[in-house]
Formats: sequence, structure tokens, C-alpha cells
Amino acid sequence: MALLLGGLLEGLLVTVFQGLELIALALIAADAWCVRQRIPVLNSSDKAVAAGGWVILLLIAIGLAVAIPIL
Repeated sequence: MALLLGGLLEGLLVTVFQGLELIALALIAADAWCVRQRIPVLNSSDKAVAAGGWVILLLIAIGLAVAIPIL
């Protein structure tokens, strides 16, 4: 939350986006509003598939965090 507020106060759109990204990942991890249950890969009964889904999700998040400042 501090990252999001800091980005808003400083006017840095990249920081705001990264803050929103972290909040979204936290909401998915906490299964707020049953979001994780609606994503089939993350809700898989097979632990390997679920772990693979989390790895893909985190790689996308890292990729966005690296690519956004360049854009």
C-alpha cells in the first residue's frame, strides 16, 4: 500500500502500477472474493499444476515490473 501511495504522491505512474500489481497478487494469494478459485490453473487439485500456475503468474509480474519502466 505504501508503494501505491508513494507513487501517487510523487506522480510516478510506474510506481503506482507496481503497487497495484502487488495488491492484485496479494488478493489472489489470499483468495479474496474467491478470485483464485476462478483461475483454473491456480485452483487445480494437482499441486504441480498449481505451483506451475503460480510460477507463471510471478514471472508475468516480474516481466511487467521490468518492462514498464522502459515503456
